[in-house]
Amino acid sequence: MFIKFKNSDELFMSMALTETKLFDSGKKETGWLLGSTITVPNGLSSNDIDLLLVPDNISEITVYTNEKSENRVISGYNKLQSAIIRHADDLSATVDIQLTKWIGSNQNGG
Repeated sequence: MFIKFKNSDELFMSMALTETKLFDSGKKETGWLLGSTITVPNGLSSNDIDLLLVPDNISEITVYTNEKSENRVISGYNKLQSAIIRHADDLSATVDIQLTKWIGSNQNGG
């Protein structure tokens, strides 16, 4: 599968997207955590990745099939929780990302 961030023209290869429901003390729903591993060109620096993962860009993620046809849109994520870059070879790197969106009184993440 591939994903495209809101203000980017580039498609990034992505492993399966996982959405995890978050709870406060196991009772009250507080938000969602989206996780994925994407492949980026190795020439993309950590600064480039920072610019790619700003709140406006992650607020809308378009998911594409392996044949690169649009499949669905995931929206509402507004905070980057973590990004781990693995420089695997000369051609590409992988980035593990975790994004969150909050509900109710937790709109700002807590």
